[in-house]
Amino acid sequence: MTRRLLLWAGIVLLGLIAFTAALQAIGDLALAASRSSDPVARTGLLLTVIFIAAVASLVVVAAGVASSSPRGESLAIWVGLASVVAVRVLVAILLDAPVDRDMRYYDEAAAGFLRGECCFASRPVGYPLLLAGAYGLIGRGALAGEALNIGAALLGAAVLAAVVRRSFGGPAAAVTVALYAVWPAGALMTSARMTETVYTTQLLLAVGAAVVGGVGARWGLITGAILALSQYVRSLSVALLPVFVFARLLRRPRPWPLVMLGVVALVVGFLLVLGPVIWHNLRAHGEPSVGTSSYGGLSVWQGSDQESGGRFSWETWTAYPHLSAGDLWEDGKVAARLGWQRIVEDPGAFLALQLRKFPFTWGSEDYGLLFAVGAQAPPEPRHTFPRLAGQLFYAAVTLGAFLTLLSRRRLPIDLLTLLAIGVTATTAAIHVLLEARERYHMYVVPLLMAVAAVGVTHGIAVVQDVREKRRDRRRALSAG
Repeated sequence: MTRRLLLWAGIVLLGLIAFTAALQAIGDLALAASRSSDPVARTGLLLTVIFIAAVASLVVVAAGVASSSPRGESLAIWVGLASVVAVRVLVAILLDAPVDRDMRYYDEAAAGFLRGECCFASRPVGYPLLLAGAYGLIGRGALAGEALNIGAALLGAAVLAAVVRRSFGGPAAAVTVALYAVWPAGALMTSARMTETVYTTQLLLAVGAAVVGGVGARWGLITGAILALSQYVRSLSVALLPVFVFARLLRRPRPWPLVMLGVVALVVGFLLVLGPVIWHNLRAHGEPSVGTSSYGGLSVWQGSDQESGGRFSWETWTAYPHLSAGDLWEDGKVAARLGWQRIVEDPGAFLALQLRKFPFTWGSEDYGLLFAVGAQAPPEPRHTFPRLAGQLFYAAVTLGAFLTLLSRRRLPIDLLTLLAIGVTATTAAIHVLLEARERYHMYVVPLLMAVAAVGVTHGIAVVQDVREKRRDRRRALSAG
């Protein structure tokens, strides 16, 4: 019963996401069509048509090759992994992302680590530490950040392929990796020295450990440790811990003591790896917290702001460091109270605000373009192709994931799908309260690709089976 409720919750949520993505795609298409007299925009439209046709062909070919034989299955996946690298290397060569406020912070923090400055700061330290390692090997600059992102993308794709292959078979894995390789927004983020690509891979590693591992304590420790490491990169991973706990409890019937031991190990692994954070927060702030950022309160404050639509606001950002007589940690407490005060004073307005926040967080796939070339709204004609191709791709993936769940609603729900639903639902729930941004859904997209790939491969198999039966009938009629 619980699994069934979760499945229907996932169907409703993915339906809403697909609907908002489709509306955004229709709006982008209408804008591009209105500019069709502009040769640059017209070229962008043509390139988008070619791209969508190429992706559709790639998916069919990947599924066909993977279905042909075990060797074909391996070949399709390896070619997909090579394509992940090739596409991102091409993006790194062609684009030089402008360094914005966040990228400047990560660059300076990484350089500080190289100078021996350590360790905890007002933001999670994981990504600057990784970037510092890349700087140490390659040198400070864009190339090091691109190399880090390409390596992370390749690792994420490999883990995704292994998990999907185990859960749904080789053809679905090949299709998933093919989609991951040509994912426009994911590829465009290669040039951005931001946390998103690394964090997406960390989450895929945690999902992989949960799916591939058993319910025992060893894999519980490993999964908890991986999830904790991602908390060092983005401070919201603690909210995903219940998803992994719940997924373990809902696995196929096993001895209950073994299941509970695995759950305890998961939590222990999470807390052990975050031990330094807990100790630092206890000494610096007097709180045994796993929080790795001092900006959580700011996100609540901005997420409840009617004027900004629950989005980032320079006004609140500028006021934030002056909310208390203490440090940013104390400012965060004041900001959180101010945010909750808005919610309590006018809950109706806060609920209405979600009608603006949800489409902004889940409907648009513009973050890759925003960070790769610094594009702003309304987009310029020269951005027609990357904007439209990325949005149509995302709309197709979300729609595919929704239709896959809907078509499989009477089948037992597998662990990977359960985790995909859980992570998506938790992310959506978090951003009811927190600030809305397009890039905050990026790490969910590969999981939706995996779900969509199941439906795509099943649909291709059905079409091929129908064609084979028609051929058999024609042969029989010809022989008769």
